[in-house]
Amino acid sequence: MGTMKKTLLIALAMMLLLTSCSGGGKGSESSSQDTESSASQSREEQEEQDRQAALQALEGIPYSGDRSRCRMTAEQARAFAQIIADGISGKIAPFDEYGSPESQLVFWEEPYSVWGYGGLYETDRAQVYLADLAGDGVPYLVVSSSLLDSDSFEIYGWKDGKASRITGAECYGGRQSVELWKGSDGKYYISSGGSGGAAYHLSEDYVFTNGAMELAYSWEEEYLNDGRVRLVENGVERIYTLEDYEALPSSSPLPERASESSDAVEPCALREMLDGLNQYGELISGGAAQAVTIPELTEAQQAAKAMLNVLNEANSGDPYMGILQTKLVDLDGNGVKELFVLTIEGTLYYWQDGALQSKYVGAYAGGSLNWYLCRDSKTGEMGIEYESIGGGDFSGGSRAYYYLSHTEEISDMNDAFTVNGADATREEYDKVVALNQRLETVGGDELYGQGDGMEETVAELQAAFGQYDPDL
Repeated sequence: MGTMKKTLLIALAMMLLLTSCSGGGKGSESSSQDTESSASQSREEQEEQDRQAALQALEGIPYSGDRSRCRMTAEQARAFAQIIADGISGKIAPFDEYGSPESQLVFWEEPYSVWGYGGLYETDRAQVYLADLAGDGVPYLVVSSSLLDSDSFEIYGWKDGKASRITGAECYGGRQSVELWKGSDGKYYISSGGSGGAAYHLSEDYVFTNGAMELAYSWEEEYLNDGRVRLVENGVERIYTLEDYEALPSSSPLPERASESSDAVEPCALREMLDGLNQYGELISGGAAQAVTIPELTEAQQAAKAMLNVLNEANSGDPYMGILQTKLVDLDGNGVKELFVLTIEGTLYYWQDGALQSKYVGAYAGGSLNWYLCRDSKTGEMGIEYESIGGGDFSGGSRAYYYLSHTEEISDMNDAFTVNGADATREEYDKVVALNQRLETVGGDELYGQGDGMEETVAELQAAFGQYDPDL
């Protein structure tokens, strides 16, 4: 009996132990689920806090549309910021009036010259804003000129995880016009229209959608020589008599234009938008996004940039006063070349003390005129020799040796010699000629008909900045 009692007590103890273990497992599982639920809720709360903070940062950015519906990701913000940084740094090519990239290096913050219907004009890409053009909360980046009020802008979209140039315009003052507008349906459209004279007109209208745009309506009319009118709508061609054509009702599916846009915004400067996008990206990602910065230019890049601006400016004025010849030369061997430019006069541009300097090196007027590289045989210094032979009622000519450190001038006018403005003997004259060794020709009559050297010079200067991305 005692043994049986002992056995029952042991069995009871084991049952209690099993019950205790079983109950403990359920409690542990419940506790784990509570922890996961709490962590998930905490993450959601943190994400919402990050979103609200990012939307608050968006208040400081020009934004057309409902900011509260903005769905821009950190990746999109960074991509748009990179486009701005690249534009400032000269890594995005400008586009011509047909939307094709040109092999020209420009800097968005600074004026540059482009060809339009009426000739050259100046523009830039110095102002920018975000716009929810598709109405889906994913904004586009609109970059425009601060110098012109229309027909000079670019629009970048975000699609499939990539930012790219969607459309743009560079047709100021021409027969073509491009306009961004808001319809009464709340959607944004871009209309491009033009003419080939009084008898031919065309127009294309696009609507923005899904980070891109698609054709909404196209129209083309041509007044034929036989008095009829040819009309093409959305690719369908019809021929009408003039009377029937003028009686046609409008068949455009486009909405009326909104009379006033509550979404109108004032663009901001590029760097202001860059800072705003960086801040937004950091907040929406909880601090994980890496900020986009504008790299500091090297001395060689700064010099190349300044020289390219000189070439752009020289070609933007009177076409009869433009560049005749240009060439890069290396006078001091410091890795930053000097720029020789010949217009109505010769000018040598060189980089010194952190800025572009210039030096007059002779006028392009008179008899036979040429410019050469030269070397001071005593010091080894390189310079530019200017020679003017004949012209007027005298024989002989003059020479000037332009070095970065000094200038020497000599002349031989009807066997009367001078050195640096003072009368001199033939021996003194010849001594100066012998001291300054003439090297290769860099400009003037000897190179007439061999091109202006612009393409080669620009290509070499552009090389300091790498390749631009034609896909943008």
